[in-house]
Amino acid sequence: MVRPFTYTHEADLSYTNYNQGLAHPLGANFYESIIQLHYQPKPRWALNLKLIIAKVGDDTTLVVNNVAVGTSNYGGDILRQDAATKEYGNKIGQGAAGTIAYINFRVSYQAWHNIYVDLETFYRNKNSTRKEFSESTFYFGVGVRMNVGQRKYDF
Repeated sequence: MVRPFTYTHEADLSYTNYNQGLAHPLGANFYESIIQLHYQPKPRWALNLKLIIAKVGDDTTLVVNNVAVGTSNYGGDILRQDAATKEYGNKIGQGAAGTIAYINFRVSYQAWHNIYVDLETFYRNKNSTRKEFSESTFYFGVGVRMNVGQRKYDF
């Protein structure tokens, strides 16, 4: 879990390098649970299952007289210039509540020494109290890799 405004500072500083976050990919203002299972039924076969559930709080649009005038900052985006606007009274998940569910299943077969054939699928779904933040993604892939680590698409 990461509290709101954890990687930001009131002096427009953040825990980034060239606008890339150096901490968690979700930024701040979230908590998550991860379950990962690995099973190797035979020496050349490997099965991997990963499930991630995250509760996040998203920034919302400020509307005055039916006109959008900006966005409120609840501490999730570590690149915001108005970063630490509230030092006290913050709680994890403040803002537009959202739930991210991610499930990944991978089957790997070692065809030859250091040559792997991978079959992978993942599904990522985000439900939010604001419908413009809700989204879902499905991916299916087959690949051959040679003495290279597997790519991770966890977030």
